[in-house]
Formats: sequence, C-alpha cells, structure tokens
Amino acid sequence: MAKMAADPATRKRWDVCKPRQKPLDTRGEGEWWADAEEVFHCD
Repeated sequence: MAKMAADPATRKRWDVCKPRQKPLDTRGEGEWWADAEEVFHCD
C-alpha cells in the first residue's frame, strides 16, 4: 500500500476519485468501504 501511495499518478487519481465516493453507513468503525453480501460465486 505504501509503494502504491508513493506513486504520483495513483495519488492524482485518488485526489479525483475520493471526493466522489460516499461511504455507506454499514461500514465498520474506521473503514472507508463496507462489506457487501456475496451475490455470485464462481468455482
């Protein structure tokens, strides 16, 4: 994660994308993403 965060292109993309994301109320404490129920399973 640290190596990816050090990449200038990745940081630029995060700067564009993150303000457009709205975390769900069902996410865990301190988490950005919420777990989703698995609806498809491929073997």
